[in-house]
Amino acid sequence: GYRIYVETCPHYLYFTDEDVKKYGPWRKCAPPLRSRKIRDKMWEMLRRGNIDTIGSDHGSAPMELRKAGEENIWNAPNGIPGGIQIMLPMMLNAVSEGKTSLEMIVKLLCENPARIYGIYPRKGTLEVGSDADILVVDVDKTEKITAERILMKCGWSPYEGMTMKGLPILTMVRGQIVMEDREIVGNPGYGQFIPRISQ
Repeated sequence: GYRIYVETCPHYLYFTDEDVKKYGPWRKCAPPLRSRKIRDKMWEMLRRGNIDTIGSDHGSAPMELRKAGEENIWNAPNGIPGGIQIMLPMMLNAVSEGKTSLEMIVKLLCENPARIYGIYPRKGTLEVGSDADILVVDVDKTEKITAERILMKCGWSPYEGMTMKGLPILTMVRGQIVMEDREIVGNPGYGQFIPRISQ
């Protein structure tokens, strides 16, 4: 009688247990990364619509805490830094690689989460009366992930060195531009807390 939802994160779609063997604490997360076979099966499940949402599962532990796990992985904190700065571009990159569609990404990152949390149609759609949260992407634009460009507190990314194809170039929140040409231009404090509405 319970509603069950399925969520995954980009790191489960891009990395495998081989990355844990190679990078140790720098790929430590829970649940742990799985085999290439399981990863490929997850892409198949995503394409079929068996996955409801993509989340970041953002774990922003500083580099010095990660380094503590190089001798013993249990000494490192859990979690992959995969905040919105990385999450959306990696999923757009998956579109460029033919692993999914732009329509599916909109459903997984925008519409479905809004529906699940009971804030649709205020969020998750462009309709009269919605919040005018608009994202413009350039599906051909590329950018290499570098530490210098990472705005997250941790200052590193497991995706560092990878080139993403497909990038957000403009973001509007409630009709106001907050990001343009990959630079944050919004004013601190403009964000609003939106409580979940029980269904």
